Amino acid sequence: MSMVQVQIPAGVGPGQQFMAQMPDGQQMAVTVPDGCAPGQMIQVQAPMAMAVAQPAVQMMGGQPGMMVQPGPMATGIDIFGQLQGVWVHQQLHLIEIFNWERNNKYDLFPCDPKNPGQPSGPQVMHIAEECDCCTRQCCGPARNTQLNLHLGNHKSGPQLATFHKDLHLNLCFFFMRPAMTLEIGGVAGGSVYDPCACCVVNQQVKNANGELAYIITGSVFQCAAMCPCFDMHFDILKPGSEAPVGAVDKIFNGCEELMLNVNKFRILFPEDATNEQKCLLVGAVMLLDFCYFEKEKNNNNNSGAPAGEKTAAAR
Repeated sequence: MSMVQVQIPAGVGPGQQFMAQMPDGQQMAVTVPDGCAPGQMIQVQAPMAMAVAQPAVQMMGGQPGMMVQPGPMATGIDIFGQLQGVWVHQQLHLIEIFNWERNNKYDLFPCDPKNPGQPSGPQVMHIAEECDCCTRQCCGPARNTQLNLHLGNHKSGPQLATFHKDLHLNLCFFFMRPAMTLEIGGVAGGSVYDPCACCVVNQQVKNANGELAYIITGSVFQCAAMCPCFDMHFDILKPGSEAPVGAVDKIFNGCEELMLNVNKFRILFPEDATNEQKCLLVGAVMLLDFCYFEKEKNNNNNSGAPAGEKTAAAR
């Protein structure tokens, strides 16, 4: 029996789950035992490679033989079933200081809606872009590209899904609008489309059958559109309803954003969202980043607000 010590992250209490990374890179959902507190170390039985197990957890310093059962090890897109929200952190590329566009990379961390101010656990997924150099330099954020979602903290982890983004023109009203499709195991998983709208972001998130599942909406006339030192908020709505069921926030990322346009987002998933829909909402954030917050490397935009935001305000 192989046991691994993991630390209970801040903001996670008894009965709540957090994602723990095993030595082989696998992610496992662990339920905090009664009587344990954030920062405390607990001992987890590491699952065997490629096995879906119900590992046991023993409290360090607890009663002898006291065992509790965590959630199952997350495999495939089922990992979204363990998540109520995610933080999306874009990785830093220093070479972009010199106006050289690199493939985007994003790290995904769990987010607890009860304590959304910071990640509630270690990294659970990674997104790596695949786009040729010529397309990146010539087309910038408008480029057609592919983004691969991987389990773990690197692109070497198992690939869970693929996002395909089309070439788009923000200033075009009727064609080549921003769009992204989701593919899971070679099967269509849904799509995200950004229709023309007056002074608002109004993304449509559709299931694999084309049915409208959610609308992500928010005004472009927010403080963050003029000064990046503010956060920017978007509501997730169900069709025909004005009551938010979730949220997407673009969070100010300090000097990394001001100097290198490295963005950070937080997604709070709707309570009834399926795993596929949660994955689609992550794709919607990728589309938001490319269309509204990704800065043109050669546009000499030094006013603070990313080029995409200015384009959105002008629509």
